[in-house]
Amino acid sequence: YNHRIFKKFNDYPTAKMYYEELVDSKILDMLQPAPEKDEVFIVIQGVRPGVYIKRCVACSIGLAWQGGEVMATVGCKSNA
Repeated sequence: YNHRIFKKFNDYPTAKMYYEELVDSKILDMLQPAPEKDEVFIVIQGVRPGVYIKRCVACSIGLAWQGGEVMATVGCKSNA
């Protein structure tokens, strides 16, 4: 997978818990396709809901690497 994002965890159980949350909430499925120009991520439910223009920022800030609800679209951030 060429467009991966990384997060370091202090221990395996914590990493596994966060990974399972991302899998269960289908966030990882949404991130599988190659990034598109002008893609926008709308975090509807998460640690910090909002509109993000980078995958990594949506995961790290919007979701804090946890599960949630996110929509992906292509267009301007101001139109999201």
